[in-house]
Parts: sequence; structure tokens; C-alpha cells
Amino acid sequence: MVNKKGIFNKASSRVITYGEVMSRLNEISKNAGTDVANYNRKLKNAAGDYVSAFEFSTQELGAKLGRLLSDLGIKYTTAYDSIKSTAGRLEIADADRARADELFDMWISWVIVEPRITGNAELDAKWQRDVSKTR
Repeated sequence: MVNKKGIFNKASSRVITYGEVMSRLNEISKNAGTDVANYNRKLKNAAGDYVSAFEFSTQELGAKLGRLLSDLGIKYTTAYDSIKSTAGRLEIADADRARADELFDMWISWVIVEPRITGNAELDAKWQRDVSKTR
């Protein structure tokens, strides 16, 4: 006998909502201390092309953002300015750029994005929409 409820619960636990993404960004922000990270849509990569990327001041912050991107299924490349540098960038792959821009545009590590219960069903539902389904 197939346990449909168990299959549904397992599948729903692998869905990441917009609200969860914002909560994880909030956790990164709250624990960043003096470290700084931001999302920028107009960075130039080594080839001189414009890319979207997270810029970060420490490898720890870069690792946390990288885990979030991996959980969302967003492909990225890590780039550093020099071998000894702890600051770098997580450059988003072109195929995932539009989705990343929609989720992270203008995010900066010292900004906390809290959900608001507005009474407006459309705005409140935005926090519940699916942004990624892991397989």
C-alpha cells in the first residue's frame, strides 16, 4: 500500500518558500557582525562581462551565502581578487540570473527583511510562494 500522506509530507519538506529565503538572509545578516555582503546586478567578471553576484568580505559569509544558493539550486562560481584575499564574489550562472535577481536584488547584509502581516492577502501570500523545489 502506498503511503500518499508520507510521500506528500516528504515532498513538501523539500520546498523552499520566499519567506524561508528571507529568513535565512536575516540569519546571515544578524550573525555577520562587522562582515559585509551585498548582492549586485552589475559587476564585471574576469572576462569583462556584466554578471549578478554576491560580494562578501569574509570566506565564512561567502560560505553561508553559497549554501543558500546551493539549496535553491542556483549555480554560481566563486571568484577572489587575489590568492591571499578573504573577500570575493559568488557569480551567478547566466541560466539562474533572472531568478537570483528577483530574490536577492538590493540585499545588503546590514538590512533585515521581516515579514509583515498586512491584511492584504496578495502581499502576505508573497512570503508563502515557492521559489525552489529540491530533488
